[in-house]
Amino acid sequence: MPRSFSDQEKVEIRARLIAKAIDSMERYGVRKSNVEWIAKATGISKGGFYLFYSAKEELLFDAFLSVQSNVRADLLIGLKKQSSGADEVRFFLEFLFLSFEKYPVLTVLGQSEELSALMRGIDPRRQKAESRADDLFFQEIYSDWKRRQIVDGQKAARMAGLPGMALALTLEKELIGTRRFKDTKSLLINGLVRELTGDGS
Repeated sequence: MPRSFSDQEKVEIRARLIAKAIDSMERYGVRKSNVEWIAKATGISKGGFYLFYSAKEELLFDAFLSVQSNVRADLLIGLKKQSSGADEVRFFLEFLFLSFEKYPVLTVLGQSEELSALMRGIDPRRQKAESRADDLFFQEIYSDWKRRQIVDGQKAARMAGLPGMALALTLEKELIGTRRFKDTKSLLINGLVRELTGDGS
């Protein structure tokens, strides 16, 4: 029988579980991640794991949400540092690509088989709620640009697919080639900034 933990130990263990879950997904993907490896890497028994989570997928989903929260915070901080509307849009687009480099687990979960394996273990109501929250986060950015006349209303309404576009291109980076990927990304970002803001600089 697993031993009990103090409240402070629970906080520390939960944080380690999240970190090791991210590590596991980056190393092995969702399907090959397992409770035994994560528990051992965290420093607890397999039985101890189940004091925190009833299934592997619940932990992996929480780990994904932790990364997503960090990405959102980084993005908002970066946007506030920009000196013009066009700079904000450029930073936003560049950040979409950089986030996949900084957090490789996002590219793992960008693969349909891995994402499906994760979502099979998550309550559909929770999936929908988190999907709506993600959509709302980006819509608030686009609406702010519209309000401040950085991007006009019609163009703002067509921006919802930008994160998915960055992911799709990133997933094909190896096929495209590193140098060509960099050039293609630069051309794409420059074109989108001009199209969305009218700023050709």
